[in-house]
Amino acid sequence: MCRKQVILSSWGASDRHVRVITVKVDLGDLEHIRDMLMVVFDNPSNQSGFMRKANYNAPFYSQTPLDYLTDNPDKAMLIAQHIRALAVPW
Repeated sequence: MCRKQVILSSWGASDRHVRVITVKVDLGDLEHIRDMLMVVFDNPSNQSGFMRKANYNAPFYSQTPLDYLTDNPDKAMLIAQHIRALAVPW
């Protein structure tokens, strides 16, 4: 299993997610998303579960981050930025 598949598997990605994302998204972008999840969330279930939970905020608008990434593979860094913004205290 390649590193991309390992990361996607840890997020509970479907076969469709894995097929599309492994071809269209750079490993560095996936690692950046994973790293941001680890910075923002202390709880391992949140680190792995965030990507498969429906999110009603922009840019997801009720999609899961995995679905959004599958449909918009060029937006991987936008997902990482969204996650990083969760750590910013208001």
